[in-house]
Amino acid sequence: MKNARPLLGLLVLVLAAIAVPASLALGAFADHSSDRVTGPPAKVVAAGMQLYAGWNFVPYTGTACADASDAFAPLVDAGVLNIAWHHNNQTKAWTSFDPDVPPVINDLKTLCPNNVLVMNVASNIVWNP
Repeated sequence: MKNARPLLGLLVLVLAAIAVPASLALGAFADHSSDRVTGPPAKVVAAGMQLYAGWNFVPYTGTACADASDAFAPLVDAGVLNIAWHHNNQTKAWTSFDPDVPPVINDLKTLCPNNVLVMNVASNIVWNP
């Protein structure tokens, strides 16, 4: 096992290379580099989905597909949505919705039940899409 150490180093480099594109993608439209994942995980509550300040990994709980701008409107109106990301497992593409950019730039157009979202919000809020 004398040669195991270089292989471990190679594995670490490969894993780091895989992680870099995701971190770059998450900061593509806005600088959220100082954000931290804090608080307990998001959870479904009687009034909707409890989101906590920072990053949340949540399913879209609507009962039918909806326009993303309509679904995010309560969060945008409250001034708490920083950005939302969705990864399509079939196309392997990330799409995003950022309320601070022109609508033409937002490529996350539709949310469907159980789409998993990575959302960054400024403060705790219950989201009921």
